[in-house]
Amino acid sequence: MSAMKTPQCYENKHRKASCPICQEPYNELAQSLPGRRARNSTLICRITNRRMTEPMMLPNGQVYDAPGLERMAMRNDGKITCPMTGDVCSMADLQKVFIL
Repeated sequence: MSAMKTPQCYENKHRKASCPICQEPYNELAQSLPGRRARNSTLICRITNRRMTEPMMLPNGQVYDAPGLERMAMRNDGKITCPMTGDVCSMADLQKVFIL
């Protein structure tokens, strides 16, 4: 609930029907919880040094942006080497990451 709570949830003119925290009884339950902290956070890929637009997770749990991984795979006969651990995998081994 804290991840969805914003100060606007408690202002009648800003409440949204699609927001569960803006609706009773959740509005009252969430009142004592802290609000979300990161308002404009971004993830930076260690391969491209750019903001991630398509985060992908390697089997070892490390996350990188898909364009950087695709370039690495094209240069290395379809193999991806994790910059942090040296583990080797392929594009088929990756999982898409969804960040809320």
